[in-house]
Amino acid sequence: TNNNNNNNNNNLNFLPSNPVLDNLDDISRLGFGDPIPISAEHGEGIADIAVIIEKLTKAKKKHLFPKPNNHSNNMDVDMDMDDDDDDDHNYNDDNLKDTEKPLQLAILGRQNVGKSTLVNSLLNQNRVIAGPKPGLTRDAIAVSWKWNNRPVTLVDTAGIRRMVQRDRGGNTNSTINNNSNNHDTSSTNHHHNHDNTNNENNYTPNNNIEDLAVRDAMRAMKVADVAVLVLDADARVLQRQELAIADAVIREGRSLVIAANKMDLLINDDNDDSTSKNTTSPYTPEQYADAVKKQIEIRFPMLRNTPVVPMSSLNDQGVQDLMPVVFHARDRWSRVIPTGLLNRWLIDVMDEQPPPMKRTHNQNRPLPIKIKYILQTKGRPPTFLLFCNTSNIPTTYMRYLTRHFQQSFQMYGMEVRMAIKASSERNPYVKQNKQNNGMPPRSGRGVGGRPARMKKMIQQLKSTGQPHKKGKRRRNMHHRHS
Repeated sequence: TNNNNNNNNNNLNFLPSNPVLDNLDDISRLGFGDPIPISAEHGEGIADIAVIIEKLTKAKKKHLFPKPNNHSNNMDVDMDMDDDDDDDHNYNDDNLKDTEKPLQLAILGRQNVGKSTLVNSLLNQNRVIAGPKPGLTRDAIAVSWKWNNRPVTLVDTAGIRRMVQRDRGGNTNSTINNNSNNHDTSSTNHHHNHDNTNNENNYTPNNNIEDLAVRDAMRAMKVADVAVLVLDADARVLQRQELAIADAVIREGRSLVIAANKMDLLINDDNDDSTSKNTTSPYTPEQYADAVKKQIEIRFPMLRNTPVVPMSSLNDQGVQDLMPVVFHARDRWSRVIPTGLLNRWLIDVMDEQPPPMKRTHNQNRPLPIKIKYILQTKGRPPTFLLFCNTSNIPTTYMRYLTRHFQQSFQMYGMEVRMAIKASSERNPYVKQNKQNNGMPPRSGRGVGGRPARMKKMIQQLKSTGQPHKKGKRRRNMHHRHS
């Protein structure tokens, strides 16, 4: 009897009386598909999972990685390990870009502007959760991807709201929940009221979770090469929070690209109005992009001529134009300009507008500021060093240099950092002697004899206006020889 009981206990997971098998119908109602009973300890049911995983893998490969004769070649990675010929062919196609580092791309913006929808449209699959309800994305989700054989790390981030709005939403909801609990005088069970309160609190976004999500988004922006700021065309006006996000991107030294999303709402509405008025000038995506550029330039002059891509991620309109602009922004951001070209540009700029005068404490009249030369210390972001005769250049002239530099080298949508280094006025190869009026000491280095004495006499005559006293020197020389 004991042996039979042990055998029955070993096969407990496969008996009809097992509570796991009894609850399979209830588990299947959750909407996650057909449940599979397994025993991890004994390895029962693992083969069924392996078969399902293999089927799903093949189905996903056919959907994501079609054959080369198809037109959708955005992702040319073949993960089929069974066919050796396909692996060799794909290796020959991909080995040209193996040494290129992945482009770190962060998608930023306010809540419910279409960031997740844009990510799904770029990947051509439902990779992240998207919907009309704001606040669905909480964590920064990184997706490795290849666009035209070029590696990309795409990061979908949570929506960034103002701190005041986050605190106000949490406090208001908590107050409503507390008041509803205090004024509930019915004879309902206390446990039931507690469950309802928890459900309401779970439905309301938690402030701590949202703060962590915003920090995660800012962390993704700091490690990105290019940040795409998604705008909502339905707002019609650039929001202050979007300007704050753009300012954070620029100050961090990242390259910025504007994605003007939901243009279908704006263009369709304006076209309907123009049709009703019998006009022949519909609103175009180019006009929409120009309007966004004008708003950005008026409210944030540093971001003039920032690349703006009008699109509708929900309808896949204009999404294909984003990645070429992003890669071009990354190339401009990491560009290293030769020193000769920089100094020729500096000469042209100073010829067009010379530097202002500087005032000193020791001299009554102002002296001109001299910018001797410029060199680039690093890229990513582009940083330059100006060698001048002063350590301070007026802010207006620095803005003029920055604006002219952006126009000359197409450095739009990023911060151009220029540092100033003051050079010394004196010759570093000449030894200065304060006790001898700046003259070299008599017993210093160099060739002596008559030329040195003549040079000293001429310098003393120029400085004091009096000739050198030779009588005393002759007497000293007479006593020395004697």
